[in-house]
Amino acid sequence: MLEEAGFITVYKELQIKGSWLGSDPDGWKAYYYYGESIGSEKNPIEIRCPRCNKLAICTYLTGKRVIVKCSKCHLVDDGYELKWSRWLKTFPKGKFIFWPKNAYYQWNIRGNILYANNQKHAQVLLDFLGGKERDPHKFPGYIKSLQKLPREITAHNLRETITKRISLSLKLE
Repeated sequence: MLEEAGFITVYKELQIKGSWLGSDPDGWKAYYYYGESIGSEKNPIEIRCPRCNKLAICTYLTGKRVIVKCSKCHLVDDGYELKWSRWLKTFPKGKFIFWPKNAYYQWNIRGNILYANNQKHAQVLLDFLGGKERDPHKFPGYIKSLQKLPREITAHNLRETITKRISLSLKLE
């Protein structure tokens, strides 16, 4: 119930500021399950750097604008716009971060793209999908996002494949 209260608070804030995820109703649902909004300083989005393709941090500024910070190539740029890319057929040119297309942590599992917002979220996915007892309530702040994972991803016969891929991604960092 507390989680729902956090979601409602953030949703009301979005109505005032304007949604930076576009008009897709599933877009904001996918991102605003937590009391702290995704892309904030406390809960940044981890993406592939537009310049060097390494891990970069993306935090929300105002409207649709985000700041991208890369520790590898030292890029610090606040001129990017975050776009929800799930339904885009063509990608406009310019300074855009397409989410989840540019997610740093993403895996293709039998044609389904599984992605994590950041390293902490990837670890939660590893623990949840790699465990024999899959109880989303053991992961406060991620309950609703874990409940919405498609059956194709949560199938028990994929446990080993998913665990190997996520573990490998986390070890590379």
